[in-house]
Amino acid sequence: MVLWTVTAGISCTVLEPAGDSFVVVSYNVENLFDAARDGTEYSEFTPEGGWTRQKMEDRLQRLGDALGNIRPTPDVIVLTEVENNTILDDLFRRYVVDVSYPYRVFSSHPLGATGVAVASRYPVTDVRVFQPRAESETPVRPVLEVRLQLADTAVVVFANHWKSKRGGAPSTEPLRRAAAALLASRLAVLDATEPDLPTVVCGDLNEEPREGEYIDFSYPTALLPAWIVGEWCDGKGTRPPWFAGETAPTDCLFLADSAEEAAELAGEIGSTVLVDGWNGAAGDGSYWYFGSWEQIDHILVNPVAVTGPVLSRPQFSVVRSGMPTDSSGRPVSWFDDSDGVSDHLPVMMEWKVNGN
Repeated sequence: MVLWTVTAGISCTVLEPAGDSFVVVSYNVENLFDAARDGTEYSEFTPEGGWTRQKMEDRLQRLGDALGNIRPTPDVIVLTEVENNTILDDLFRRYVVDVSYPYRVFSSHPLGATGVAVASRYPVTDVRVFQPRAESETPVRPVLEVRLQLADTAVVVFANHWKSKRGGAPSTEPLRRAAAALLASRLAVLDATEPDLPTVVCGDLNEEPREGEYIDFSYPTALLPAWIVGEWCDGKGTRPPWFAGETAPTDCLFLADSAEEAAELAGEIGSTVLVDGWNGAAGDGSYWYFGSWEQIDHILVNPVAVTGPVLSRPQFSVVRSGMPTDSSGRPVSWFDDSDGVSDHLPVMMEWKVNGN
């Protein structure tokens, strides 16, 4: 049985960085559908629902303009909520015109309405797709792993779109933890076999960095602060009822605020710890929901991607300039406004490329 579909352009041509920076953008583009009937569309993206080729082209134009406005210019763009590779190729061939992204990868579950995609200026040398499952639950969207080749280093980018909280956060959390468990397992393999490899985890994870704190750790979440898990493992503080034993759980990603903290805590808890791009930026966010900002769009990196010999000093930010926003800086959905693009804002990470 086919569990996923993937399309990719693979090349091993080496491309020198154009400047002294490397830029990755992650963007939930809010249901980017083509005008063909495939049978998996949401009802509003069918002819009966009023979806037309002209509406599709208007959407592509607005999205292309938004991507073209991002500064500094991205080297890699991770997109979520894309229907298929056909509209992905259409977007980058016809509507993103100032910069070429010749290497494009898309993956989705065959029963899913949308999937995840990566577009890159740099050559793609390997692609892997992983399908999370949560016992008898409906399969969730795949985790896409794309290996890129810069002049002096490989970089692995993971594209994710985890299960939303629709239906309730506690009841949908096992599906997010299933994706986190799969990703954590793969990161552990890469850490063990290629310890100098920068890894970058991107996407709409539908979970905030401090999700567990907000619910007083009443149930396990897919993202957890590494420092508190370290305390639980050492028997310090009050362990939540679901935490058993002295070892860290395997169905979550552990987060730290710096590369130094991540490296130290990884040794303490015996698991990979990622550096959180949001880094405690309270009050900020990329998604406006019921009157407050949420930090559910992520770029997480391993310590090597912070203090490595080629990539270092990453700077994380929410992209607001050039994006359709209201007077308060909130994203404008294309559903709500003829000039809108998405109900999310893109997030960006920019690295210093050493030696350039």
